Amino acid sequence: MTSNQCKQRLIKLRDSEDNSACADCGSKEPKADFISLNLGLFICINCSGMHRHLGTRFSVIKSLHLDTFDEEKCAAMESKGNKLAAMKWTYSVPDCWPEVQAKDFEDLTEQWIRAKYERQEFTEGSEDKQTYVKGAKYGYLFKKEKSGAKWNSRFFRISADTGEFSYFIKAEDSQAKQSVRLSQVNVMLLRECVTQRKHSMLITFPVNKNGYAKARFIYVYANNSFEIIDWFLTIRAARYRYLKPYLYEVQKSVVSQLLSRNYLKHGYLYKTGSKKGDEWRKRYVCVDMHRFLYFEKILEPECIGEVLVDNTCLVSEGTDGSHPTPPTKHVFLVHAQEAPKKRNPIFNFCAESRDEMDEWIVAFRTAIKCLDWFEPIKDQTGRMSLLSNISSRYSLVS
Repeated sequence: MTSNQCKQRLIKLRDSEDNSACADCGSKEPKADFISLNLGLFICINCSGMHRHLGTRFSVIKSLHLDTFDEEKCAAMESKGNKLAAMKWTYSVPDCWPEVQAKDFEDLTEQWIRAKYERQEFTEGSEDKQTYVKGAKYGYLFKKEKSGAKWNSRFFRISADTGEFSYFIKAEDSQAKQSVRLSQVNVMLLRECVTQRKHSMLITFPVNKNGYAKARFIYVYANNSFEIIDWFLTIRAARYRYLKPYLYEVQKSVVSQLLSRNYLKHGYLYKTGSKKGDEWRKRYVCVDMHRFLYFEKILEPECIGEVLVDNTCLVSEGTDGSHPTPPTKHVFLVHAQEAPKKRNPIFNFCAESRDEMDEWIVAFRTAIKCLDWFEPIKDQTGRMSLLSNISSRYSLVS
C-alpha cells in the first residue's frame, strides 16, 4: 500500500463520527488534520502545536497531508482513535475543570493537554495528582494596584474549609487586605490583549459601599501558565465544595457556570449619558448574565454603572433620538427594567462597525435569556436547595 493510499485510509478514519472533532478542544473547523501516532489521536492544527511542545517523549505529531504513512502506522491508528483515547486519558476529570473548547484561552488549552498526557492527571487511579480539587492554595500573584498602572506582588490565600478568599500585602501579615466569602467570588481568565500581561485573570466579588453591594474587580497575573490555571482551578474547586450540597437538582451541564463564568462579551463602545442631550463617551462595557456593567476605561477596580436586564428588556437597532449625532451609524439601544439612581432606563450604544454591533446585540439578547444565577437557600422543611435570584446576586450575605 502506497503512502497516498495510507493517507486516504487515515482521512476516512478521521472523518468517522468518533474522530471528526479534535481530541483536545473538540474543534471540527479547522479539521483534525494532525495525528499523534503514539497516543492514537486526531487533533487540530492549534492543539498539534501544543503537542509538539510536549516533546516526542509524550506525543509524536504527524500531518495527514504533509507526512508519509505506511501500513503499520495506519493499523496503529485504527486500533486506537479519539473515542478509545478519551476513555483512558479523561477517565476521571474533576468537575472543577471546565470543558475546553476551540479558540479557548491558550493557558487553559495548554494545561488541559499537559494535564492529560504529560502529568496524566485523569487516568484511572491518578486522582492524587489533582491537588487543586482540595480547594486550598496560597502564594504570590501580581495584582494591579487600585489607582495606577503598577502591578505589585501580593500574597493570596484560598480555603474551602474556611470558605474564604483573602489577599495580603505580605505573607507574614496577620490582617488580610481583603477577605470575602467563596460564595461571592467569581473568577475568569483574561487574554493578554486585555491586561497586557500573559497568564492573567479577573477576580470579582461584592464590597459594601455605603450600605450597598458594589462589584469589586481585582486583576492578577502569574509567572507561568501552570500557576495561573492552578489558581483558577483551585478557586473553582473551592466553590464546588461549597455548592456541592445544593447541586442535587442541578444538571451537570449547568454546574460549570455555577463555579465560574466568563463575560458574554466585553470591549469598548460609545455610550450616551442618561440626560437628554448628553454627549457620546467611550466606555468599557461588560455583558454578564442578566446584567451589564460599564467603566470609564479598561482595568478599573470599580464600574461606573451596573444595570440589571431580564426578559422584559428590549434590545434593538437605533437610538431614542435625544442625543447628538453618534460617532458612527452603527447604533443600538438597550431598554432596561431599571437604571442606577432612578435614571433613564434607555441606554444608547454605538459600535465601530456593523459586524461589531451585531455581536453586541447578540450578547445583550443572550444575557437577557441565559441561565439565572443561583444561591443556596433553605425551604420551609429545612431542605437546602438552589434558588434562582437575579436581584440578590451581589447581596452581602455571610
